[in-house]
Amino acid sequence: MRKITNTDLDVVDFVLEPGLIKLSKLIENLSDEAKIAYVPSFEEQQAANEKNFALVLWDPAEGKLHKYALYTPELTELNLAFLADLKNELPEEAVKIAATNLTVAAKNYKLPIPEALQEYTSDKYIYNVLDVRDINKVAFITKTAFKETEPTAFAWAKEKKYPLHNKINIKKAAAYFEKEHYKMPIAKKSEFCQNVIDAANTNNVPLDNTAIHKYASFDTIINPDFVDHIKVRISYLKDHESDKGFKDTYTELIKRASTQGQQEVEQIMRDVETADITSGLFNSYGKGIADPYETTLSVVKVAERTVDGMTVSLEQLRNIPDGELTGLVGNAGISELKAENGLDVFAALPRPVRKDILDLL
Repeated sequence: MRKITNTDLDVVDFVLEPGLIKLSKLIENLSDEAKIAYVPSFEEQQAANEKNFALVLWDPAEGKLHKYALYTPELTELNLAFLADLKNELPEEAVKIAATNLTVAAKNYKLPIPEALQEYTSDKYIYNVLDVRDINKVAFITKTAFKETEPTAFAWAKEKKYPLHNKINIKKAAAYFEKEHYKMPIAKKSEFCQNVIDAANTNNVPLDNTAIHKYASFDTIINPDFVDHIKVRISYLKDHESDKGFKDTYTELIKRASTQGQQEVEQIMRDVETADITSGLFNSYGKGIADPYETTLSVVKVAERTVDGMTVSLEQLRNIPDGELTGLVGNAGISELKAENGLDVFAALPRPVRKDILDLL
């Protein structure tokens, strides 16, 4: 049985970037105030008074864990939505306490209560601390047995790190890449990026405008700005570092990059990484110096077309869930829309159908 203190429960657990909530499907029907609400960090949440939370988990080994903030209307609305979505995956003891207190707060704030939590509606707050040892483990296992699955896909397969078996974990992995990719060696970065992109495509998780999407778009063609990127590195070298031969190393890379095949381009990228590590310039990735990927490789141009005043890419069409397209173009039309000539197919559709599809992007 998975440990509840290690389970994602409330909105704080699902925030992937400060101030931004990525689980748009879950909050798309909530108020505008909830969508732009300030969501505290885990540390801020733990430092707050426990009376401000619908549920406080207590574990003798880990102490108290504050969950489901209800001290503002926006956080109450958000956490009602998250609890309603997760109630069938949590111990009943935790659901009852959290739902009861959240519904009281919802009434006070004059917020609607999700249908899934109606049975817990109350006019009075109850004691919000739950000792995890009081959870009926047999009942919890029975409740969630059909949903318990061991992750089989990971961003880093050998280490079994960053599971990719559902949409939430895929988005979390992408968010981790967003923050930490500059610290990843080339080989590990390639593996992480490819595995997350594959999982995202399989599970219809859009990753447009993310770092991982950008890195997936690189091709083994020498970057036309490679020389400029290397010259920036040389300008960063101090006099005593130039004396160590670092300048000569970078100058030699410029010479090698003039006319190279695919295999040599990849080797140049690895050599750029080695030179950066040796010279210490890798500490400046993202701070004036592009990493070896951005330095060495070119970004593949994405097929796109302007239709009805909006620029649409083939990737955007492919990211629309099939279930949302079935009623518009039928099962046969889906495969045509997502084929290589999908943009042509899209442009040829009747205008009302095109408009409905554009609304899904």
